[in-house]
Amino acid sequence: MAGIVPLQLCAFLFNLTITVITGTIQPELRYLNVPDMGLTIHYKGRFNPEASLESLIGECLEYANVFHWKYHIFEQEFPQTPFPDDYNDNIYGIAISPSECEPLWFTFLSNGKMSGPVQLKYFGNGNDAENQFALYSLFTKTQFAGPEIHMLVIEIFRHISKRYLLDFTMTDEGKYWETSDSEELKTIFKRYNFLLDMFEDGLKHLKPNGGESLQQLIERIAGGIHSDYMKRKF
Repeated sequence: MAGIVPLQLCAFLFNLTITVITGTIQPELRYLNVPDMGLTIHYKGRFNPEASLESLIGECLEYANVFHWKYHIFEQEFPQTPFPDDYNDNIYGIAISPSECEPLWFTFLSNGKMSGPVQLKYFGNGNDAENQFALYSLFTKTQFAGPEIHMLVIEIFRHISKRYLLDFTMTDEGKYWETSDSEELKTIFKRYNFLLDMFEDGLKHLKPNGGESLQQLIERIAGGIHSDYMKRKF
């Protein structure tokens, strides 16, 4: 193996390692979008045509101003309602960025479905099921923000989804969306931090044995992590 393992491959292998060690399937592995290394929330839905996009943007701006978060406002008015089946090249809504956290995407295509600029760029021209799934699948990594920010993010999504969204679904790797259990969330954060640190350490210090493939190296790293993981109580 020559050179540095590409970040995207590292991310995929990290998620695959978690899957092997913990027995939980990471949602990134289901559609092979740009995968994240760390605890992530995954969500999708559509805008309620009876709600106001201007009001949604305004509420998100209040959050950003109160917590001193960065934000980006996209188009502020849908071109038509009822929403059409097709979509144009614009994004509507707002993204807000909590500290040490990826953006929260309250953004939509002109057909009212949640999507983002990256999804539109890479998957907007494909009509097959895989592209359409990826086009309407948003995710936000909260790994480095910590449990408190993660809980706040979930509460923001609870509020916004009730007021402005339809058919909203979320998969929270921290399980807080599903359970509101803060202790379980903190335990999962500890688990992810341990796995991420161990995986990074393995990539830095373990070298391929003679003739060992990348897959075999990763399996060896995963084996060492698994051994340590089973000795701990998470």
